[in-house]
Amino acid sequence: MFKSLQLKGNYTLLLVSLFFSINVYSQIVNIPDPVLKNALTTRNVVDTTNNNIGDSNADLNGDGEIQISEALQVRMIDLGIVSNTINSLQGIEAFQNMEAFYASYNQISSFPIMNSTSLTELRLSSNNLTSIDLSMLPNLSYLDLEYNNLSSLNLLSQTSLTELYLSSNSLTNLDLTNNISLTNLKLDSNPITTLDLSTNTLLSELFLMHTQLTSLDLSAQNSMFEVWIDNTPLNSLTGLSNLTISSNLVISSTNLTSIQMNNVDASSALVDIFYNNQLTSIDIVDTKVLYFNLSSNNSLNTLNQNNLTVKIST
Repeated sequence: MFKSLQLKGNYTLLLVSLFFSINVYSQIVNIPDPVLKNALTTRNVVDTTNNNIGDSNADLNGDGEIQISEALQVRMIDLGIVSNTINSLQGIEAFQNMEAFYASYNQISSFPIMNSTSLTELRLSSNNLTSIDLSMLPNLSYLDLEYNNLSSLNLLSQTSLTELYLSSNSLTNLDLTNNISLTNLKLDSNPITTLDLSTNTLLSELFLMHTQLTSLDLSAQNSMFEVWIDNTPLNSLTGLSNLTISSNLVISSTNLTSIQMNNVDASSALVDIFYNNQLTSIDIVDTKVLYFNLSSNNSLNTLNQNNLTVKIST
C-alpha cells in the first residue's frame, strides 16, 4: 500500500514538473518595442548557418510571437538592417544561448541585465547608453560600445576579453587589470586621465587619440602592432625602449619634452613623431625603423641616433 502511494506521488511530481517545463518554454517573451519585435518575427536578423549573416527570423512557428523555446535556439542576432529605430531591448535577455548580438546605430538607452555564459560578442556602438551592467556576461571576448555616453564601465568579470572598443564616450577612468587577454584597445575621444596597462601583456593595438592622459607606461608590452597617441596632454611616456612595433607608431600633439625609444625594432613599421611643440630630445640608439617622420617638432634640438637604421623625414 505504502509503495503504491509512493509511486503515485512520484508520478504526480513528474507530471507537475513536466507541465511546468512545458509551460515555461511555451511562454511568450515580452518585447514591448514594436520595431524590435517586428524585426525578430519578420526580418532576416537571425543567423542559422553560422556565417554571421542573417538568413531567418526568430519566429520559428510563425505565430507572430517569440516563445522562450524559440529564443533559446537563437545563436546570433544582427539588427543592422533596422538601425536608428530601436529604443528598447527589453526581451533580449530571454535569448540566453545567443553567442553574438549586434544592435549598433539605434536609440538604445539601456541594456537589460542578461545572464549568459554563451554570449562572446556584443556590439552596441552609436546608441544612447549612459551605463551598462555586464557582470552576468563573463565570457565576452569582443565588446564594441563606441559612440555612447558611458561615464563608467565595470569589466572585472570579463577575463576573456580580447577586443575592446570604447571611443567617443565620457570615461574618466577604466580598470583593465583583470582583462589579461586584451589585444585590442581603442579609447579615442574620452576624458580619461589615467590608464594602467601593467597586466595587459598581450596588448597589440592601442589607440589613445584625444584623451586627457598625462602619463603612459608601456613597459609590460614587448611586441605591438600599432600605437596611436594624438592630441593628448601626455608629459610622460615610458616603456618604448626594447619594444617591437610591426606597423605604426604615432606620437603627435603631446606635451612630451623627451622620448626614449632605444633598441626599438620597428624595421617594418612607420614611426611618426610630429607636432610635439615641447619636444626637445629623442633617444633612438640602436633602433631600427622602416620610415621615421620627425616633422614639425619645433623645439627639437637633440637627436641621439647611434647605430640608427632608418630613413628620416624632418
